[in-house]
Amino acid sequence: MEKVKSYDIETANSWFDVIVYEKSDGSGFVGEYSGISPKATQGKPPGGQTPIMKDWGAGTVTGSDLEQVVQQCFVEIEKIDGEIVRSIERNE
Repeated sequence: MEKVKSYDIETANSWFDVIVYEKSDGSGFVGEYSGISPKATQGKPPGGQTPIMKDWGAGTVTGSDLEQVVQQCFVEIEKIDGEIVRSIERNE
């Protein structure tokens, strides 16, 4: 699978990563998301988790339309931790 988009997502309490891949056979896309809480006050914490952090685990969304997969990842994140206050697409 080839990565086609990635995002840093911020809610009021957490940070999430979203990465969307194109399936190897060209039949659609797979979006993966994971998060940690609480978020650092000045930005995303470097390195591993501290003992007070909670790992929200990972989830996966699949579909044939790239933008629908991205939006569904965002919907799933909002179900986990509330409204998204900022999303930044990474240029990797």
